[in-house]
Amino acid sequence: MISFIFAINSKNTVDAEAAGNTETVGSRIEEQTVKRRKWPNNCCDQNSQTKRILINNEVQEINSLRCFYTNASSVIGKMDKLSSRVVNEYDVIGITESWGASDVNDAELNLPGFHLFRADRRTRGGGVLLYVSESLNAIRLDDFDSIGFSDSVWCKVRLSSIKLIVGVCYRSPASSCDNDYALLSLFRSVGNIACADGCMIMGDFNLPGVDFGTFSVDGAEDSFAAQVFDCVMDNYWTQHVRNPTRFRGNQTGLSLMTQMCLKN
Repeated sequence: MISFIFAINSKNTVDAEAAGNTETVGSRIEEQTVKRRKWPNNCCDQNSQTKRILINNEVQEINSLRCFYTNASSVIGKMDKLSSRVVNEYDVIGITESWGASDVNDAELNLPGFHLFRADRRTRGGGVLLYVSESLNAIRLDDFDSIGFSDSVWCKVRLSSIKLIVGVCYRSPASSCDNDYALLSLFRSVGNIACADGCMIMGDFNLPGVDFGTFSVDGAEDSFAAQVFDCVMDNYWTQHVRNPTRFRGNQTGLSLMTQMCLKN
């Protein structure tokens, strides 16, 4: 099992609760380098300096965010423990496999001092929760609801110098082909909408064949894992957390929380 966090290009504080081929990758990195060098030649020094200052302000603001992610395997009955772990410690909290349902009301999932955004699965299991500190201006985003990916929730956080799109997703190991391609569609839509803003995606995607440390994919070039990898690279998302965060008893693959960045 592999879990991911995609975030702004930063070194912001993130806590993971223990809870293509090389040739293709190389050419893609080279293409990215070329694209990033295509700055207008007529930019005056003053404008360039102003832009650098604005970017530095954005990065510093994102760096100050304290983020927490965990796969809960049902948060029901664990809210007291979760509250003691995160309240007054974090600004953004993402939870997958919440196991929320229509008979679980928001009051049962409340964390003091946080906005709650939730998406429950219609069947048992799955579900995602997103908490954002009430000190931040956050509104729910419904832009991606029609895409059809089963477990995701999104909001936009307005910081003083940047707008940050934040999402939580969960892809089951038993995910169908239709759901997998809905996830790819979701990522592409997020990349398009967030092109002028920052983006942070937390979640569990169960893709052990993807290794962003070596820029490699264990699988065919047209496999789902390879397409996810390509989508990540095309959006300039960058993985930050590269170490295993937990194992389950019968698990042979890594449960790896990763963090990827998107910033134009």
